[in-house]
Amino acid sequence: MKNLVVLAFLALISGAVQAEVLNCGGTEPFWSLTINEEEKTVEYNDFSGDENIVTYKKLEVATPINDTSIRSLSAERGFRGRKKLSAVVLLTDGDYRTYCSDGMSDFDYQYEIVLNLEGQPLQGCCESSKRPRRGGE
Repeated sequence: MKNLVVLAFLALISGAVQAEVLNCGGTEPFWSLTINEEEKTVEYNDFSGDENIVTYKKLEVATPINDTSIRSLSAERGFRGRKKLSAVVLLTDGDYRTYCSDGMSDFDYQYEIVLNLEGQPLQGCCESSKRPRRGGE
């Protein structure tokens, strides 16, 4: 019975947000992340000079039923998925939550991301074709 309740809860919280491709990044250290919700993959690049792009698979996305502006993500890679990535992505709108800033440009991003990459915390901003960054020069 307990498993049935958990499955029902997961069914309620998943699928509330349309699938997107989010392009995220951060500074100090510089990094980029592409989250493809439709293909269920995440690609991470740390700009180490080796063109080292690491791919995580089995992406799971969940949203709370009371606030679809929040997404919780998890993905894995490596032997039996032992290397984990998890993140929370927040939709910003300038009113409810201030726009996300990368601290280096005059762009305002419509998503903020807090990422746990195999134990390393990172913070950055994201955009998508549905919600592109704003501003600039």
